[in-house]
Amino acid sequence: MERVWRCTALAPEDCDLLVDAGDVCCPADVRSAEPRVRRLLDWARRHAWQSVTVAAGGMPPTLSRLPTDEPIRLDRWDWQLWQRLADVGVDYGDYGVHPAVPGTGDPGDRLPTVRYTDDGSWWVYRWARRGGRSEERFADLCRTLVSAPHWPSTGAAFSWGDHELLRRARRGAGAGSAANWAAWSTSHHLAYVLATLSRPDDDVAPSWRPRPGPPQRGRTPR
Repeated sequence: MERVWRCTALAPEDCDLLVDAGDVCCPADVRSAEPRVRRLLDWARRHAWQSVTVAAGGMPPTLSRLPTDEPIRLDRWDWQLWQRLADVGVDYGDYGVHPAVPGTGDPGDRLPTVRYTDDGSWWVYRWARRGGRSEERFADLCRTLVSAPHWPSTGAAFSWGDHELLRRARRGAGAGSAANWAAWSTSHHLAYVLATLSRPDDDVAPSWRPRPGPPQRGRTPR
């Protein structure tokens, strides 16, 4: 980092630090990642960063082994990792509804799939029901979703993705593609995370603060 700052003529207070924990897809991953992240954050407190964010990916690398034609609940282990770091006061980041490692996932899986973010979990919908057109199969998936308890009370107004999913539930549009399913899932995820982080809550972590100490590199910390 000292070399980076020298080459760029920047100071720590000009920089935002992103700590990437990678994939955390089970309790063992969370237990392994937490002490490593804490050690790095302990070092980071020596400097007056503009902000410090911890990011992780909690979506499993593959969903093809999950049951089909029913919503499956998966824990958001990336969210749980961040909550365990609440005492440190770092900002939150994630990989959305995708795994953190590039090239993973199910590129050959053509089943209609929606990854729907909820409080501390995802609901994965993978529909393999045969018969009828693909539009009818995806409409059945969406009708199941919009009637579920985790469908937001504001419905289509919650996000662009929710609006598009409700349209399909009412058979107002086609089934879309894998890229569309990912986009609608991501839209809902972003809206859900932003709403959660914006909600007043005593458990929300405080803002990042460096350890008291002399200014770094002759600059006054913000």
